[in-house]
Amino acid sequence: MRLLHRIIKAALKRTLLHKPSHSYSHRIRFKRLLKMIQLIVNGQPQRFPVSPAETGTRDTDAAALNVTQLLEHMGLQGKRIAIERNGEIVPRSKFDQPILADGDQLEIVVAVGGG
Repeated sequence: MRLLHRIIKAALKRTLLHKPSHSYSHRIRFKRLLKMIQLIVNGQPQRFPVSPAETGTRDTDAAALNVTQLLEHMGLQGKRIAIERNGEIVPRSKFDQPILADGDQLEIVVAVGGG
């Protein structure tokens, strides 16, 4: 039992003293790759991840999100919905365009069938 205790203690010590394999510059690059934007959805502020590749630009400050990606993040893909962005209805033809930006206010209505 003592031997097992010493092995576990030594393993924990090595783990705690182990330096991470990623350098500081890798962490900075990762932060640049994954930017968060805040949208007000149905009156509630929410944050969504956006990468520069989604914007089509290399400028990390110009991050935008399209409606299709937003619906995937929210688990609403495939549902019958209507979306209003900053007081204007978003047509389905623009769902794939990167039109959502930081600070946009959205109203999302999900159609429910019944009788």
